[in-house]
Amino acid sequence: VGLGVHQQLLPTRLESKDAFAKQELQRDKAWRAGAGAKKCERLPEVGSEARQVCTSFGEGAPNGTFVVWGDSHAIAWSPVFYEAARQAGMQAVVFSLEGCPPLVGVRRSDGQNVRHCSAFSLSEQILESIRALKPRRVFLVARWSIYHHGWVVNQRLQKATHFLTTDSAGRADAETSVRALETQLDQTLRLLEGVPVTIVRTVPVLGLPARIGLIRDPDHFEPTLAQHRAFEARGDALFDRAAQRHLQVD
Repeated sequence: VGLGVHQQLLPTRLESKDAFAKQELQRDKAWRAGAGAKKCERLPEVGSEARQVCTSFGEGAPNGTFVVWGDSHAIAWSPVFYEAARQAGMQAVVFSLEGCPPLVGVRRSDGQNVRHCSAFSLSEQILESIRALKPRRVFLVARWSIYHHGWVVNQRLQKATHFLTTDSAGRADAETSVRALETQLDQTLRLLEGVPVTIVRTVPVLGLPARIGLIRDPDHFEPTLAQHRAFEARGDALFDRAAQRHLQVD
């Protein structure tokens, strides 16, 4: 009897949680569609390659421009920045590309859907475009810890490691990635000298994708505060050092 009840109830519970996740994804999609952001074709300051990963909101706003540059976390945060731009009467320009940190002089070598991240040119053009836009502030947004630890799922390093290297032809690994983050964050900030920069630190990383975690382990797939701080400690220390070296950074 117990097995029969379990078999009857389990699909209903799974379907309920899966339906909730799908509903939230649809709400997010609708929110983004209604934000009013546009591609950057009408911004002459943005280079042709950089336009492929650029959206803007509030063109012609009276109070200047701010820029957001980052990986998929910049994509996730973009509606919040659009709303902030609307309230401040500013233009928001967002450069975002999944799996590519907002740094010059780095590349990935894992070959997993990283056409733009496998060479140096795109990040350099984005930075040139940012300088041409003359923004009042730049926000650097990324899942920074994925470049320190690699992309780990269920305690397994994935083929798309996300490790970085500064070598134009060499392989990236954990060691080259740590060095690249240290040197190239410093280099990127030097090239942005004179522009206030806010580094947005990594939000807590779920142990499983939300749709899976809600079903498999709803009480534990979100890290505790202590776990989050420990996981992000290396990156947070890097940002603290950067803020000491570069007065425009907060």
